Order: sequence, then C-alpha cells, then structure tokens
Amino acid sequence: MSATLKAYQQFVTEIGGELKTLGSRNTPVSVTLPLEAVKELQITVEDDYNVEVLWADTDAGMPSWEVMIILSDADVLVELARDLAGTPSYSVFGVRANVPFILCADDVLNTELTDGSVTTMDTIERVRVQRNTGADTGDAKVRALLLA
Repeated sequence: MSATLKAYQQFVTEIGGELKTLGSRNTPVSVTLPLEAVKELQITVEDDYNVEVLWADTDAGMPSWEVMIILSDADVLVELARDLAGTPSYSVFGVRANVPFILCADDVLNTELTDGSVTTMDTIERVRVQRNTGADTGDAKVRALLLA
C-alpha cells in the first residue's frame, strides 16, 4: 500500500531589509511512499541534562519507518544510534524549538561518503533526546510522527 505525504512549509528570513524565502505555504511538496502505518510519539524531557528514549527498533508497534518528523517546544539534542557488528555508533544533532527535524529514512551509512556507489547501509536502532540545559530552565515536550 502507498500513501502520499504532503508537506506545506515555507521559510522566510529578512536580514537588513532583504527577504529570502524557501518553499511555499500554498503548494505542497508531495511524496508517494510505501506507507502502511502512522504512529505518534510524545515524551517530556526534563531539564538538567536529562535524556529520554523517543523511539527504539524494539518498539513492537513500529520497529522501522520511512519518515520521522520530530518537533520540540524547546531546544534539544537528538541522538541517532546504531550498532554495527557489536560496535555502537552515534550521530547527534541540535534541534531548535518549534523547527521540524525531518528524517526521510531509517537507513544510515556506516562510513564516510566517497565518490561511487553506496552499497552498505545500516539502520537507525534508537532515537534519544536530551534537554541540554541546567536545572530550572524548563522541560521539553517532544513529539514525533512516524510513517512506515
């Protein structure tokens, strides 16, 4: 089964009187994906450098996905983890409050990019979120939409 994902998004920046835009609020970007399920996740990540698991491949309801959209109401760090032949590997990204972080596959490359064909892909096994601030600075409410 397939489904069409439509994203209406526009980014507008004005610096020194110069306006720059990317995207459109009126015309969606449409992508047809082999989707069979949708799952929404929500966690609260407490301040004072706490870390919470947002998703793991052991989640019986959604062990893999085609698209993951993460939205937080506060700045957070997002960690993508995988285990390659018994050796854990991590990538960490800063995610700004109220700016969607979109992953378009749970596939990851297990080495650096080089010219030529990419043949060895791995999958993300866990997504964790950290509120990288001290105590009494406010918790983060993090939501994710998974499409599989």
